[in-house]
Amino acid sequence: QGVATLKHVAEARERGLPLEEIPGLVVNKQGKQIRTASRSRVDNLDVFPPPDRRKIEHYAPKYYQGWVRPVSLVQASTGSHYPGTVGAPAEESRLVREVERVAAEMVELETGICLADDDAIDEPARIARLCALLKESNFKQPIYLCTRAEAIAEHFEIIEDLADLGLVAVALALDGTENGGPSPTQVKAIDILHSNEVAISGEFKVFPDFDVEEIRKLWDYSRELGVEFPLFSTQTPFPGTPLFQEHRHELRTPDWELFDRVHTVLSTRLSLRQFYSELAKLYERAYGLG
Repeated sequence: QGVATLKHVAEARERGLPLEEIPGLVVNKQGKQIRTASRSRVDNLDVFPPPDRRKIEHYAPKYYQGWVRPVSLVQASTGSHYPGTVGAPAEESRLVREVERVAAEMVELETGICLADDDAIDEPARIARLCALLKESNFKQPIYLCTRAEAIAEHFEIIEDLADLGLVAVALALDGTENGGPSPTQVKAIDILHSNEVAISGEFKVFPDFDVEEIRKLWDYSRELGVEFPLFSTQTPFPGTPLFQEHRHELRTPDWELFDRVHTVLSTRLSLRQFYSELAKLYERAYGLG
């Protein structure tokens, strides 16, 4: 939804105009958020032309996702059926591009593909059509995808088809645990991925009320699940989400630059020094740092 808005932002910057005059923005200023005039929603992603990648030819070979290099981002959708509390704003509806256009763009690229379509596996007919088109074109490039454990567990056959095409890694949120550990659905999804030789970038949430033992257990869970690339992020209530509305009066900082899932913007049970120390130790253990 920000394509047209971003163009106007760039023009305003060039001309030295205030951002407050551009419709469709929330401007962070002096610790407050200023909503500008509303902008009409775009209801058809196919009105936008594909990106002009010639403009980045000189540094595109350096783009990477994990160990996949070079890699190109292919935007297949916006929004989600499952906005949740920390991701897309709850009112954002899902829009998708025509499958034929997505397939054509993927085939044209001679790089790995980071497919931006978090709900792809939840729409089996659509993703099956994409797989069929790619197979017809003899596509065989590394694919990186973000999705949900529930979708993988329910539509395992889609993972098999994507693996045949080159799916090498999937990003999963693994913070919805039961009794402090991974849920049966998460375990099933990970088993399906590993059985198809697909690596996992798994994100574990470090909640602000965790004590030392609870934080350290996250490393144990990542190892038990065999997550190749564990990530450990802080619970961050992003503006525009239900989680932000729930905790907006508990924020310990007005600095929006700290809303990055690395810094904690909520008060913690541990002292800040100890909280960050334990967070750093998770990465030290996972990647042999320090």
